Amino acid sequence: MKIYKYFKIKEESFENLKNGELFFNNPSNFDDINDSNLKIRENVLKTFINKSIQYLDSIPSEKLQKLKPPKGFYEKLNTKSSSDDFLELFNEFKNYFIGITCFSESNDIQRMWDDYASENRGFCICFETNLDYPFFNGLTKVNYVEKLPTIDLTSENFEKGFEEFYTTKDEEIYDFEEEQRLVKKNQGLLKYDKNCVEEIIIGNKMSKIDKSKIITIIKEYYSDNVFITQN
Repeated sequence: MKIYKYFKIKEESFENLKNGELFFNNPSNFDDINDSNLKIRENVLKTFINKSIQYLDSIPSEKLQKLKPPKGFYEKLNTKSSSDDFLELFNEFKNYFIGITCFSESNDIQRMWDDYASENRGFCICFETNLDYPFFNGLTKVNYVEKLPTIDLTSENFEKGFEEFYTTKDEEIYDFEEEQRLVKKNQGLLKYDKNCVEEIIIGNKMSKIDKSKIITIIKEYYSDNVFITQN
């Protein structure tokens, strides 16, 4: 499956392209306060706590050390007794353990070029997800809805509810993005296999200097099979 990620013109974009890395953001940093912040049904607290503990237990210890969770995180997880207490802790879980990066199904959406690629001065990477399954495992299409739901995290629906929590957005505002979203239990820069990059699309207003940077990076750090085109 081909997906696309738009990049603004800034030094980090070139550096990440060179290193074959994508940034997984803390969802609490998103501009949209409702993104990854949906309401949760009050009567599923116990299931939510148990399942969250399982999620934490599945994270390798070296990643936990790198993420530096708040002091007493695990102890608090087992002693929270009210919905308010646990939801406060869940926000800590999001802040320290969940990272999200976003893609689009199309490379020719003008609003995406305007908003996420420096008004056509940036670039867009085409990834073939089948060429790096371990990295793209879990990629999920965003569900656009007219009214944001309350999430059900009962034992039967937990996995679906957890996914829905991070991949549901307001249809009226965001459906133009045609978004595919990758959620990982880690944050910051994560490496992908450079062989999954098939094409770099440069904006039609990109400067000659920035074009030269892109061409140099692809020649030095990627295979000859990567095409460079212009939108």
